Amino acid sequence: MKNIFKILIGTFVIGSLAFLYSCEDEDKGFYDGPELASFTNGTTASYFVQETGDTGFEIQVGFTTASNTIRTVNFTISGDATEGEQYSLSSTSITVPAGSTIGTITVNGIYAGFTGQTDTLTLTLTGDNTAEFDATYTLIMQRYCPFVPEDFVGSWNALDHHNGTEYTVNITHVEGDTLLIDAIWSHEGFGPQKVVMHHDDPTNFYIELLDQFVVDYGAPYGPVYIKEAGDSPFSVCDLTMEIHFDPYFTETSYFFGGHYFITQLTFNSSKAEQIDHKINDLRVFKEEYCKIEN
Repeated sequence: MKNIFKILIGTFVIGSLAFLYSCEDEDKGFYDGPELASFTNGTTASYFVQETGDTGFEIQVGFTTASNTIRTVNFTISGDATEGEQYSLSSTSITVPAGSTIGTITVNGIYAGFTGQTDTLTLTLTGDNTAEFDATYTLIMQRYCPFVPEDFVGSWNALDHHNGTEYTVNITHVEGDTLLIDAIWSHEGFGPQKVVMHHDDPTNFYIELLDQFVVDYGAPYGPVYIKEAGDSPFSVCDLTMEIHFDPYFTETSYFFGGHYFITQLTFNSSKAEQIDHKINDLRVFKEEYCKIEN
């Protein structure tokens, strides 16, 4: 009798679990709607075009259903980037192979077509099977300029966003990716300050302002320190920096307005032209060298 009772309980438990799992499977279900095409890896991205070794930028388009036949997705082009001068496309339409739901197209940037500016390329899907969502993709394109510390050495024009003061600062190279700015702020006595330039991620070049001593005003204020306050981006192509910082006292209750400050730095035009000429000279040298080798 006990064995029969155990069997009945076991049967009941197994049956209950099967019932529960069957309910979960039913809840998941399968898509049985119309066949729709849309972009599958977001609708906007940044593409930094490199002079050498650039592999292009891949954009995906997907269907909501699979098919045993090849499908083609058409699109229109807009934006301020010029085809043939700043980019080329791997095809004029996007092909989704049979048995698949994903197709791709590659945008190949042309390095010589960019001189520091940012241009956009927008693809918009067309056709009756275009989804009402994620049907437009915007690619923000610009030249990738590697960080070279020596290119940042020299005189910079500074704008203090706090009081609108314009002044000149000088930058020197300390070591590695560390630079020394002789006056991040126009306030009397502020300088010099060390900054570290981070450039591993081409989509996010930023400045790390080290927490450091700045000046000692004496009684009743005491020593003043400075630290970073928020993101501080910089551009190698445009030769610009925007430093967000927070000056503070440590030994008194005095403070600088209770908020952070911003100083914008831009290289003087002659230095920017020198950098641009250097890039062009290297390109001409490379072309002449290749002719000799061939």
